[in-house]
Amino acid sequence: MDQARKTAYEVLLEIEKEMAYSNLVLNKYLDRNRPENSAFVRELVYGVLENKILLDYYLNMLVPSGIKKVKKKEATILRMGLYQMLFLDSVPDYAAVNESVILAKKYARGRDAFVNGVLRGFMKRRNELMLPKEGDRNYLSVRYSFPQWIIDLWQNQSACDDFEALLSASNARPRLSIRV
Repeated sequence: MDQARKTAYEVLLEIEKEMAYSNLVLNKYLDRNRPENSAFVRELVYGVLENKILLDYYLNMLVPSGIKKVKKKEATILRMGLYQMLFLDSVPDYAAVNESVILAKKYARGRDAFVNGVLRGFMKRRNELMLPKEGDRNYLSVRYSFPQWIIDLWQNQSACDDFEALLSASNARPRLSIRV
């Protein structure tokens, strides 16, 4: 089993169950598990957390009963797999599915076929699954993975002409600069 994905899974599950602070839990598990690629663990953890609304939107279309009915262990594995397929170009889709199934075999026994089916379903239907239409109230919330109440608050208080650019910039990685 991939130590980096195992560590990311443990971190995300504890955050989900305990409502813990991500940076504290992440540092605890990085010290405990000592994965080879801690940057990948951080990318996976923070990526899933930052895009949870978008990931759950897609998973709601793929899981017949909806993602809220899925247990936290399976939901965490599904979000991790889907995040890798959507955002990590360095991870092939088949590897994301395979590693997710391996995690499910260990941590969500008996649910590995379910995880495999959902993620392979995404691979097949990727081009069919659409975001809400641009005029829809939920579009900005889903597209940029911000809770609807934040979108409403910012729209009411912002005099910004291009509100969508503001949301996009909020999700962008800041430029790295080094200063002597």
